[in-house]
Amino acid sequence: MSGTDPRNFTYPAVANLAFTLSANDMVVNVTGMTADRIVTVPAGSADLTGRSFILVKDAAAFAAVITPASGTIDGAASVTLAASAIHGRIIVCDGTNWFTVASF
Repeated sequence: MSGTDPRNFTYPAVANLAFTLSANDMVVNVTGMTADRIVTVPAGSADLTGRSFILVKDAAAFAAVITPASGTIDGAASVTLAASAIHGRIIVCDGTNWFTVASF
């Protein structure tokens, strides 16, 4: 399976649980949260250079914390999609770490 072939990407809806993304996930929608949840993205690697994920959470009164399996996101151990509103973030891998290219 090609990591750059969008026909092979998956689009999981994550309902109220912690979730670990695979390299084939693309858009992740975290919904129905009853507590803060952790979304783990794969460790940055040369195989993932240029790979991006779109992560979105619903308007629940809880946060979604995005954490890489190793490395950083924007130089930090994690980033948070804040509670009480719809938020999202697009992150991209440089081969080692993850960086935000857009947030909303």
